[in-house]
Amino acid sequence: MKFYNRFVSLFLTVRLVKLTEVPFTSTQNVKMKDVLLKDPIELEEDLKYWKIIPDLLKEAPKQPMQAWWLDGGWTGTEAIFGNEINDPEITAEEPFWLEWKTNNDTFHTMMMVGIDEKPKKYTTFKEKQYWIIVNIKGFDFLAGEYLTEYMGPDPPENKGLLRYVFLVYRQPGKLKFKEKKISSRKDIYRTNFSSKAFADKYNLGKPMAINFFRARFEYHLKSMFSISAYFILLGHGSAMLILSFGALLSFAEPSVLAFEEPTTMNIERFQPPGPNESMVLNMSFAQIKEKLQKFRVLPDLINEPPKLSIMVQWVEGHFAELGNLIPVDVADCPPYLIDYKSNETEWFTLIMTGLDEPSREEPSLREYLHWLIVNIPGNRFYDGTELYKYKGPNPAKGTGMHRHGIVVYKQPRELIFDEKSIKSPYFDDPRANFSSYQFAEKYQLGEPVAVNFFQTEWTPIHTLPSSFDLDKEEQSYI
Repeated sequence: MKFYNRFVSLFLTVRLVKLTEVPFTSTQNVKMKDVLLKDPIELEEDLKYWKIIPDLLKEAPKQPMQAWWLDGGWTGTEAIFGNEINDPEITAEEPFWLEWKTNNDTFHTMMMVGIDEKPKKYTTFKEKQYWIIVNIKGFDFLAGEYLTEYMGPDPPENKGLLRYVFLVYRQPGKLKFKEKKISSRKDIYRTNFSSKAFADKYNLGKPMAINFFRARFEYHLKSMFSISAYFILLGHGSAMLILSFGALLSFAEPSVLAFEEPTTMNIERFQPPGPNESMVLNMSFAQIKEKLQKFRVLPDLINEPPKLSIMVQWVEGHFAELGNLIPVDVADCPPYLIDYKSNETEWFTLIMTGLDEPSREEPSLREYLHWLIVNIPGNRFYDGTELYKYKGPNPAKGTGMHRHGIVVYKQPRELIFDEKSIKSPYFDDPRANFSSYQFAEKYQLGEPVAVNFFQTEWTPIHTLPSSFDLDKEEQSYI
């Protein structure tokens, strides 16, 4: 597994070295891999120029570090000592690659902090923690212990460019950290942070490596949300006018990104149903069983039909409705609302798996684990422990409709799970050939108490399915 990951990472890095050049903070251009070769004197000059010294540090670390994100292709976007990375779609996921000069026997702590967050009156420190991983052996950060799961930058409007800093500390050895672990879905507890106080607490000394970038509020996101509101109020025709007018404005104002060309399919996305339009929670046991049998979720996923269903809603306003079609670009992000009948004193496990990988005709990878959250108090899934980070469906072209099941199990109590935690959505292994049944049997979870499922199919990038209609949503798995 590690060899495979390193091979893929090395391959990508070589491509980046050969094909990609990005602006440096000085007038020169450097290739991405050259970041690790930055001269310590230049590094200190950049830190002083961007006032990382003295706003965060008193002196410069001796070496740089590398941090870059995938951007949807074989190239990437990299933090390069003060460059701007303003596309929130790139930084929404944690960097694909981190590297610094070290040996494989040394343990490290890596943190990413924002140093321009507006402090509240009652706070002591001004930093905000976006990512903290400890006990990293060498620079294999994926195998480290996540204290604070990654959250992408979210600069406020009208605040200009904000600075985000990566710091690496050399640990005296493998340490036991007594910190409250923070989920990627939680913004609370992240502010009022001090990297220096954290380092002092665990005797980490001064940071050995550093990098940083800057980001500002991205105006086109606000414009898209505004269009959604206008559409709801004024209807299809008015929305077309607003979209066209917005596109004209984008050409007149270069600093605002142009809107996506308005098409019928795009407008479909600006129709979020109200929060109570999903009736899935009110379905009877007979209706649930009928749907499970029709789409063969019973027996491909579960042996006995649960009596309850789960409400699953994405931010685009799409609901999973026991077999309907969800656009791939919507399901690419985790649902923001999950609800099922529960008691706050009870603990639950949520599993989302794909049943038709790599195709519905030859599902040799069934089940493909998309998401696994355990120790959920009641239905507060955002307070559970995410063992497997959410990875959205990605059906290949020509493989037909893919089913994705979501099941909830009631735990006998809060449990200790000895599964390896996968915090990155980039690697498949060991997501394939997962068994919900064996997992439930291992931890004595019994049969699932609630269920839902939806379908996806391959679609061209940035478009919606060409026939997103009721007939397709009701297509049975035959």
